[in-house]
Parts: sequence; C-alpha cells; structure tokens
Amino acid sequence: MAACTNVSELARQLGIRRTYLYAWRDRAQAAERAGLTDLPDPEIVRLEQRVAERERLTGRQAADIDFFKGALRRIKERRQQSDVCGEAASTTKSGK
Repeated sequence: MAACTNVSELARQLGIRRTYLYAWRDRAQAAERAGLTDLPDPEIVRLEQRVAERERLTGRQAADIDFFKGALRRIKERRQQSDVCGEAASTTKSGK
C-alpha cells in the first residue's frame, strides 16, 4: 500500500474493501508505535492450533490403525493354526 499510487485499484486487485486496507495500515502503524510488532498474528495462532489438533488426531488414528492391524494379524494366525488337514477354521470369515 505504501508503494501504491491508487489504493482503490489495489483493493480491487486484492478483492477486498479499500477501508480494510486503511484499517490494517492504521493498526500496523499503531502497533509499530507501541512496539508491538513482534506479537503473533491472531489468525496465525488460530491456524497453528488447528494444525496441532489435526496432528494429534492423525497420531491417534495411526495408533488405532496399528492396533487393528495387529488384531487382524492375530485372528488370521489363529485361523491358520486351527486349520488341520484342510478342515474349516473355528472362526468364519465375514462376508461369505
């Protein structure tokens, strides 16, 4: 905005209202005067929190998948052990 000669055109290019540009400029100048320029942007903080939550959820899902893979492997092993001379296993496969 500082290098711009036409703020209205800049606003059109960005797809936002011209008043937002002035409000953001005023807030940035006020923060600079108050020495608050090192504070994190609230939107960035919110997005970082969302990313952290998604990472926790992904980790939990990966643990669940590992658990169920192990359980399925143990079931398959039991079926193979109980299969003597071609007889049917003690547990039946679902879906058949």
